[in-house]
Amino acid sequence: MDSWDNRSPIRWVSTSIDRASIGWLKVVRAHTLLAHLAVALILFAVIHSVLIYVFDLEPGLSHGMATEVVIVLTSVAIPFTLTFLPLRREIHGVISRTTAMGSARATDVIVRLIRGELQQLVSDLQGLVGPGIEVRTELVPDWVRTRCWETMKGPYIGTALHQPRTYMRILGKYLLSHQEYLTPTDRPDQEKRRDSIRIMFTERDKLEKDKEESKEDYDKFLKWHNDNEVELKLLPLRRAKELASYYDTDGATDIACWDGELLLLWIYGAVPEEDPVRLRMTFVGEALYDKCRRFLEAVRNESEAFPDSIDPLASPERPSKPI
Repeated sequence: MDSWDNRSPIRWVSTSIDRASIGWLKVVRAHTLLAHLAVALILFAVIHSVLIYVFDLEPGLSHGMATEVVIVLTSVAIPFTLTFLPLRREIHGVISRTTAMGSARATDVIVRLIRGELQQLVSDLQGLVGPGIEVRTELVPDWVRTRCWETMKGPYIGTALHQPRTYMRILGKYLLSHQEYLTPTDRPDQEKRRDSIRIMFTERDKLEKDKEESKEDYDKFLKWHNDNEVELKLLPLRRAKELASYYDTDGATDIACWDGELLLLWIYGAVPEEDPVRLRMTFVGEALYDKCRRFLEAVRNESEAFPDSIDPLASPERPSKPI
């Protein structure tokens, strides 16, 4: 089993619970009263039937009324609890930060500021999942770090059409954020992640030319992947474009995927080192996410090992010297 698909049952259960919670919140957002009322009625009918027909309970009048009251309260409480639980940490965090920022007299002001920031964040996300936004090339690593590397948890797979020399020049800081993602500083006891993959889209002759012209950058690029146990693979750009067209990836070949969470599409201008990058985000469960996910699986299956790269699963010991 390879690194990208090597998920533990605990992670699978956790992801399934998260998806179910998000699905429930979407239903509640669209039909708040109807969703809670429907679930409460269904639970009331089920619990009532179980007590009467399965356990054959026939209490007296007073006990019967008390039982009915308990069933009603339980049935009503459960759907509201289902809504509260996925949000409890966020709600607690907002309340804690709000009360800690200033005095009690300033709480209303702080809440209004937070509301304004939240509205702006929602607006930014709507732009991301629509046509996308343009970000200057030099700002992309920091932009992705705060929005993705610091918040996502899933296995990572990324694709890039750059030669190693260009990649190190414009995305060197991106690798630093990736390295922090592999070794979380907030949990030093946690084992380092070995479930990342990067696939480079270029022809071998161009790769050899890049190595000859800038061997230092090439070696740094290769060493980073070997030392950080990130699987590095290679696929001709021509084939990558064919697959992108076949799977309809909105014109993108460069994609960053935090599996089971979101995808970030990178669409470069005519001069990748200078022109702004259009970034577009798509979330798990959306049609574009599924198309791009199939594209990534296809290029992964067709790609071959990057020259002199080390398979992280085949090498239990971390390399200490550059190749």
